[in-house]
Amino acid sequence: MRSLDLGWSDNGASQYNVYLSSSPNCDIAKYTLCADAQMLANVRPPLHVEGLVNGRAYYAKVEGIYSKTRSVSNEAGTKPNSLAFNDSVWALATAADGTTYLGGDFTKIGITSGQGMTLDATSGRPSVAGFPVIGGGGVIAAIPDGSGGWYIGGDFLRIGATSKKYLAHMRADGSLDANWTPLPDGTVRTIAVMNGVVYVGGTFSTINGQKRIGLAAIDAAGGFLTAWNPDPDLGVWTIAAANNTIYVGEPFNTVGAFRRGYLAAIDTFGNVLAWDPTADNSVETLAVANGIVYAGGFFESVSGQPRAKLAAIDAASGKPTACGRFTQIGSTPRNALAAIDAASGSVLAWNPDADQTVQSLSVLNDATRGTIVYAGGMFSTIGGQPRSYLAAIDAQGALLPWQPAPNATVDVVAAAGNAVYAGGRFTGLGAVTRNRLAALDAKGNLTTWNPDADQSVLAFAISRDTIYVGGNFTTLGGQPRAHIALVDTAGSVSAWNPGTDGAVRAFAVGGSGNVYVGGEFTHIAGAMFNRLAAIGPTGALLGWTPNADRPVLALAVRPDTGQGESVYAGGQFSMINGQNRRRVAQIDAQGQPMAWSPWGFETVGDLELVDAMVYANGNVYVGGNFTRLGASLGKISESGAVLPFRGTNARVWSLALSGNTLYFGGEFTSVLDPVGPPVPRQRLAAIDIGSGALTAWDANIDNGAVYALSAAGGAVHAAGSFTQLGGQVTGGYTPLAP
Repeated sequence: MRSLDLGWSDNGASQYNVYLSSSPNCDIAKYTLCADAQMLANVRPPLHVEGLVNGRAYYAKVEGIYSKTRSVSNEAGTKPNSLAFNDSVWALATAADGTTYLGGDFTKIGITSGQGMTLDATSGRPSVAGFPVIGGGGVIAAIPDGSGGWYIGGDFLRIGATSKKYLAHMRADGSLDANWTPLPDGTVRTIAVMNGVVYVGGTFSTINGQKRIGLAAIDAAGGFLTAWNPDPDLGVWTIAAANNTIYVGEPFNTVGAFRRGYLAAIDTFGNVLAWDPTADNSVETLAVANGIVYAGGFFESVSGQPRAKLAAIDAASGKPTACGRFTQIGSTPRNALAAIDAASGSVLAWNPDADQTVQSLSVLNDATRGTIVYAGGMFSTIGGQPRSYLAAIDAQGALLPWQPAPNATVDVVAAAGNAVYAGGRFTGLGAVTRNRLAALDAKGNLTTWNPDADQSVLAFAISRDTIYVGGNFTTLGGQPRAHIALVDTAGSVSAWNPGTDGAVRAFAVGGSGNVYVGGEFTHIAGAMFNRLAAIGPTGALLGWTPNADRPVLALAVRPDTGQGESVYAGGQFSMINGQNRRRVAQIDAQGQPMAWSPWGFETVGDLELVDAMVYANGNVYVGGNFTRLGASLGKISESGAVLPFRGTNARVWSLALSGNTLYFGGEFTSVLDPVGPPVPRQRLAAIDIGSGALTAWDANIDNGAVYALSAAGGAVHAAGSFTQLGGQVTGGYTPLAP
């Protein structure tokens, strides 16, 4: 759940009431009929509202009560600023002050937007406040409908709260056209509109249950499937339409009864035309202008003539006449963006210079600003200036200040009027750089903490005001730090630098102030420490050397009860200091394995492992991928007995304990019941460890996996590779109400 802050001018009303709903234009006299409606009575600005849904648009009106009158403000729309990470979050830890530290593979963090969005062509901001969040997959194709709306295609599964797969029509006000209902059974990759017909191509094989292999035509107004059916044998990647001809490209071998190599032309009746340029490899994009068909892709020849990845083909004869991943055109250097004279084929001076692939281009002729080229792709700079994935360039090749800053790849950009539609793999806009490490304050706001790791961060431990960081990185803050480092709360990297020769995967902090370390290393600071080590309160390496034979992935500390604290370890190992301890072990203060050996001598498979451990009330709770200790979730007594406990139908990656509630996350979709049928729980669930009962808590992570959990500060923090939460888009991290 998320929050938002509302502000307004206090002009002396005796009372203010705020009406909040997820429905626009809600009548406050009948507000109880509106979705998610609530009245917040007798409040003053600024107002902080908790308990809102990530990524959902909310609309507010303020009512002022005066001695002789009342007034109602205009409606304001907003979305809670849930954060979206552009790659997996593998580790998190919550400090006593409520700060949550996150580590993983991410490099960008933005405000959750969904995977397709209409942007203002001038400011770069979202142009429709209530535009529904698109998720479950990306938007790959978009084209204007001529009335301010858009036809969009991709591999998405939801638009807002509505199940909508692969193809949709969005109205100019941002709402989904519920009456336009063609239903492909697979991805739509390309769209063209001509004469009131929407032509779509992709990897689908049916639309509305009728056979259409990769290519179909749909009535633009009614949304019904037309009889047009050229019937290619494989999918279609790109379509361009002009002059009653539909040009198509990609991996087909035949269209209808005719052999065609990557390119074909079809009339509006579905007849395959004689036009047959025949490329020798895939065609990724097409455009038609002034009797010329422009093609780009991975081909090296067209109709037997050399044409490296870019060709101009006569629209009538199909003969070659003269955006992608290239570094030169002809003999002229051009990095991923170029302008070519349509008549002569000469490379023009326009040279924006992108550092990575450009996936899509759209040109807007603005009466005030002139010609503007909008580019989307995988790039992070244009002309040496930062521009992540989306940029605007003028007719001279100069980069414009337009900067929506999505957090991941843009696959399609389309411009019309004063709007630009962008779609792709991004889940957030307004992204800032945070290389694999970030921190959020107690309100969920991104802080300036930015230690900057060069590779994956996989583990955290917080000891007093110091954060231990472990992973695959070799530098932190630009300083050499091999897999392990200390960082303070300001983000400064400590001089402490023991270094390991392999990844650090787990930490545990003991009551003595010792920090225990597990992972894939065999040496720390040049000395042999096989996958386990201990660091004293002063940062000195201790002589604790349990010597695991394979990686250690999880650690938990049993407090000192008079014989010194001991450490529970889990992972992929089979031996501790030469003694059989399969996947789990208890290790004493001297580094020796204790008698505790729940797995025993049973055979263990290479894929069986323990990813997470928690010690509480005399029991050890474990999660991973195993059957010997339970079904990927287990409870083990201090004597080593495997106790009856619920399991899951797939891997458990993470555990967190708050009071008597054990939260667990992973890849599972159901929790096993000892006496009844499995209970649906999508990747997150909670058990009362006192009664063993599964609680009603059901966060419903729709995809990916939950790799890390923290239960602190009145919230459950979940992190992983997921992008969907309860039908809403999120990006690898979410705070949840307990």
